[in-house]
Amino acid sequence: MTFTETSSQEKDYGIPDRIVSGGSERNNPPNTNLALPTNFLFTCSKLPNLAYFVQEFTLPDTGGEAFNVDYMIGPTVKIPKSSAVYGSISLKFLINEDFSNYHSLILWMLENTPYTDFLTTTKSNYGSIDTASLILLTNEKVPYRKFQMTGLIPTDLSGVEFTTEATDANFLTATVKFAVSDFKIVNL
Repeated sequence: MTFTETSSQEKDYGIPDRIVSGGSERNNPPNTNLALPTNFLFTCSKLPNLAYFVQEFTLPDTGGEAFNVDYMIGPTVKIPKSSAVYGSISLKFLINEDFSNYHSLILWMLENTPYTDFLTTTKSNYGSIDTASLILLTNEKVPYRKFQMTGLIPTDLSGVEFTTEATDANFLTATVKFAVSDFKIVNL
């Protein structure tokens, strides 16, 4: 075939047909609604006073480094490790007027460290872990999926800044980070 001739067959480039409407259902996802960042509920049995005040929640990073495998002949090949590593969970919340939600986090952190209260002997550290759930809601506010996190312990709690120079009513917020051992996704 020369440059000026046309082919009677269409070329197949391996790109699947994408029919947006009125076409094949196999090319369209069953749910095309987008997730909203405000559609969630956080629950943790050790922090019942915190769930209502949660403003932001960040799921942990998940991943791991790849192994470099050297072969005598050929290039270095990267293969995945045998397990995934979870990062920390970050939670931003409003502090209530009596500071009970902030104080409950401080108490939980103290449960995880050996300390002396000068009235009794040093407390042994058995650890105080808990489970928590992040429930995702549809756009109609119906629960449909839950992230169950196990081995939850608080590792970092931000400070609280007070100021007399504020002109607007800014509410006090704090951020807490949790280490997590495992999490799984459950359909509701």
